[in-house]
Amino acid sequence: MDRLVKADVKGIELVFIRGQKSSTTFTLTNLMHTMSVAVSLSTKTPAFLSFNKPLSIIPPLSSSSYTLLSQPSDQPPLTDPPDAITVKTTMLTVLLKSAAVSGKANLVRSLIDRGGDVNHKDSNGRSLISLAVEAGHLDVVNVLISSGCEIDNSVDHVFHYAAAINSVDLMDALFRAYGNTDSIDSVDFHGRTPIHISAIHGYTEVTRFCLTVGASPDVLDINKCTPLHLAAKGGHLDIVECLLEASNYTKYALNKQGKTAFALAFENDCSNVYDSLQLSEALSHAAWPGDVNGIKSCIGKGANVNGRDQNGSRPLHRAAFKGHVEVALLLIGQGAKGDLKSLKGMGMGVRLKSDGSKNHRCYQSCIVQPWRNDERERA
Repeated sequence: MDRLVKADVKGIELVFIRGQKSSTTFTLTNLMHTMSVAVSLSTKTPAFLSFNKPLSIIPPLSSSSYTLLSQPSDQPPLTDPPDAITVKTTMLTVLLKSAAVSGKANLVRSLIDRGGDVNHKDSNGRSLISLAVEAGHLDVVNVLISSGCEIDNSVDHVFHYAAAINSVDLMDALFRAYGNTDSIDSVDFHGRTPIHISAIHGYTEVTRFCLTVGASPDVLDINKCTPLHLAAKGGHLDIVECLLEASNYTKYALNKQGKTAFALAFENDCSNVYDSLQLSEALSHAAWPGDVNGIKSCIGKGANVNGRDQNGSRPLHRAAFKGHVEVALLLIGQGAKGDLKSLKGMGMGVRLKSDGSKNHRCYQSCIVQPWRNDERERA
């Protein structure tokens, strides 16, 4: 017999009467002190032998009586070995968890009404509602909420799970039940808020919902990335624009590697977000490593060749500093201008330190000289 329940008899005898129904009763007792037990009864010959309660729930330390019934027959269904009753049991919480994950809202409600613990936690400390949200079952979530299911934001990352499956309906139901700035800005094991999650996946509506209910767009994860960093890295333009509307200065925030959102977009070739993150900065980032194709791409998208980045540097300054002749000529050909003083500080200063390398000697004729000529013309 199962360790969860105990029968009042070791064997059952059923008197056979030709052409008539026969029956006998027995009792099962729940041995658990605090949890209800679900019981399933079956036999080898279900067409002949059946139970009045094939499925039942026994409360803690309680008993329940069962009737075994035989159908009318001219001859008994003799078996060798004799027929046996199979008793399968499980704790009610196991059934409740299975029903929640499977999306069986009516069964969840029934199990709770019959003693299932709505606040049962699994081995990881997660609540039933956390499991239902992750599985995307809104009906089950509503049943659990109405039944008083509680969550722990440090373990039950329900808003993160809802964000990960792009469900605004789940987000709304959860916020109505548990919402406050602490919950909507709660962090997971990576230090990420629900907005970080929606930014990674490019889920615009979830991002807008979070911002609407007061979520912060400025929270840093364990890598010091804002949601904008992650949206830019993935090239999610709608998210980038949405986050910039909420907090424009975050585009200058630096992650643990000292990179802005734009830098991540540039590294991952997400040119569709350059304009929103400032094409002038895109030019500067392309000029620094001498990325000719990147320069051409930015100019083609309308970047201002004389724009300054967040440090006040122009693309030509950065190209001069690194000695990228081809980039410098390209920028000059597109109308890039600069003052002689700044160029001396950037390009010529480096030239003096470079022991007259070929690239920097080219700069003397290709970059500095045009400004000297320009100055003479103005004079």
